[in-house]
Amino acid sequence: EIGWCDWSSDVCSSDLGRTVTEETMQVGDLLFYSNGSRINHVAIYIGDDKVVHSSNERSGIKISPWDYRTPVAIKNVLD
Repeated sequence: EIGWCDWSSDVCSSDLGRTVTEETMQVGDLLFYSNGSRINHVAIYIGDDKVVHSSNERSGIKISPWDYRTPVAIKNVLD
């Protein structure tokens, strides 16, 4: 088992995949962000120090710096 993610509710397990660092993250790695008590947001690393994510329904898909929030975990789930 590599963990789980309920994309419909944005509740995810940071137990997914293998932990990587900001220095070793690669395109496709997942960055998990927390509201303090639980994982509440996930973004996909797209290279050039950027992630793609969906902030909310109104703003839609965004590209942001990977550290626009402090990630609580960075995971590789593709290898």
